Amino acid sequence: MECPKYLYRYRSFDDKKIECLGDRSLQVETWKKEVFEGRVMPTCPLYFNDPYDCDFCIDQKTLQSKFAKSTIIENLKPIFEKLKIETITEKEIENLHNSSNTEETVEEILKTRGCNLKMPLLDVFCNGLKSKIDDLKKGLTVVCFTEDVKSILMWSHYANNHRGFCIEYKLAQTDLSKQIRKVIYSSERHYLRDEDLNEKGIFRPTLYKSDVWKYEKEWRYVTANFPWVISKNEKRFSMDFSKYISGIYLGTNTPEDKEKEVIKFCFKKNIPVYKMKMKYDTYALEPQKIDN
Repeated sequence: MECPKYLYRYRSFDDKKIECLGDRSLQVETWKKEVFEGRVMPTCPLYFNDPYDCDFCIDQKTLQSKFAKSTIIENLKPIFEKLKIETITEKEIENLHNSSNTEETVEEILKTRGCNLKMPLLDVFCNGLKSKIDDLKKGLTVVCFTEDVKSILMWSHYANNHRGFCIEYKLAQTDLSKQIRKVIYSSERHYLRDEDLNEKGIFRPTLYKSDVWKYEKEWRYVTANFPWVISKNEKRFSMDFSKYISGIYLGTNTPEDKEKEVIKFCFKKNIPVYKMKMKYDTYALEPQKIDN
């Protein structure tokens, strides 16, 4: 699906972080870097507000994948060592990889040693896979956008109860547009497929979310590397999106001092700036351009 002409990021004026400069530590207002310098700090999926976000759903079919069988073998070895029984042989490993029924083959391997599984094989696999998935997630970073600058809920949830701001980016037909993907909302979980079980495939689950979030109308830029690192002293990697900024929107409750600061900057840089206004006759927000 083609990237919309404009995408938005809701932000808060309250975001602060500590930067180390030599032997000194300074408290930096993140919003100034985002507005004045156009910097975007991607987020690791492990810290999202939805526990299902970027997570895998595994079914029995997954047990037949090569990746799953290798993970199961890795988990069986320490179990055998703990029970002080013969470790899995090369022949058994070969049989397991060639097997059309992973669970039955594992049960046969255990039976020859006089023991059996105390939990479903799927659970064994999931337990072994979790740390691998978390490691892969740590290598991912996500920049979240939305199509909707007028969402009352988004202004409430992500812009500090309408006291924050929203940055507009003109991304269509740019070098980034082909890398930005629309989030797919569904009541059904995204099942892990064999092709997902590698460093490229892990990007796919980052685009699936529960349909309870569909009001967000989200688009994502997902990366596992950091091509535009600005400062080596940064604890969080940042990317330069300054050339894509095409407008700044102020919330209905933005503090006056912050509003004046943003307006002054936008007028100086010829960036359109808007103030969100509450409509009188309906529950809706409408941006009103602020003229120089």
